[in-house]
Amino acid sequence: MLKIFNRIRQKLLRENKIGSYLKYAIGEILLVVIGILIALQVNNWNEERKNKQDILTIFSDIQEDLLNDIQEFDLALKWYQKLDSITDHIISGKLTKEDFLNNQDRELFQPGLSYYGILQSDQSYQFLLNSQDKIPLEYKEIMKSLSSLYEEDQYFLNCLFD
Repeated sequence: MLKIFNRIRQKLLRENKIGSYLKYAIGEILLVVIGILIALQVNNWNEERKNKQDILTIFSDIQEDLLNDIQEFDLALKWYQKLDSITDHIISGKLTKEDFLNNQDRELFQPGLSYYGILQSDQSYQFLLNSQDKIPLEYKEIMKSLSSLYEEDQYFLNCLFD
């Protein structure tokens, strides 16, 4: 291909057709520019596709975090329900000294001092926040919902433990 263009260029120079040579040179420059623009567009599409895939992976990680949090909250709820039942039995006098001595359950010994620590996992959400400039417009509504969810939970947890 280059040999053909080279021959045309040399032929035009030999025949002193400067006007034709300039047209040829401008055409060649336009071809190079068009090739560069096409390469840039393909690169942009590829980058956009990669960013979208990265964001979808982060969303998947957030979903997994939320499912784990739900399981953790369920365990905590069951634990507190059990503790509440033990406390009710203590207050109503249904538990005796023998119940305390014979029971292997530690909650019976210190029901007022026991707690089930809950730590919400937001590592994937924080990673998403750090990648916020890469998020496509179509996911902005999901971002609003997620930020609302994590900010409300953080506010609630701060109120409980501050």
